[in-house]
Amino acid sequence: MIEQVYLELMERLRSLPSQLAAARAATLEAGKAAKAAERMVDEEKASAIIAAGGYSAHGKNEGEREIAITVTLGKSAAYQTAARNHRHAEYQAKEAQAKYDNLKIEFDAVRTMSDLHREMMRYSAPYKGSELSDL
Repeated sequence: MIEQVYLELMERLRSLPSQLAAARAATLEAGKAAKAAERMVDEEKASAIIAAGGYSAHGKNEGEREIAITVTLGKSAAYQTAARNHRHAEYQAKEAQAKYDNLKIEFDAVRTMSDLHREMMRYSAPYKGSELSDL
């Protein structure tokens, strides 16, 4: 039982660092993709506004302009696609960050469990006549 727990802890401690590294890389890549998608949304917004006659063609004041631009962007298929891609990229970035955060928590928990297991072995070793009593 004790040996099995030890082996399981060691296996998890061996595998988690590489999983953390992969999750960190995925988080960084997802963040880059989200930024690129955001830039694409901004470009498509500008293109749609220019194609519809520019800001001045969208009303006399800020309120009118905001409403008219919203209507223009709602009609622009390219803008809608870019906005959808941006939302998806943002979701992917949040998912990647959550996975990375969960792996960090798991790694900390496994380290704590390993420390507790070591202390339990140290505590129980003198009573079993084991070589572990020198720990």
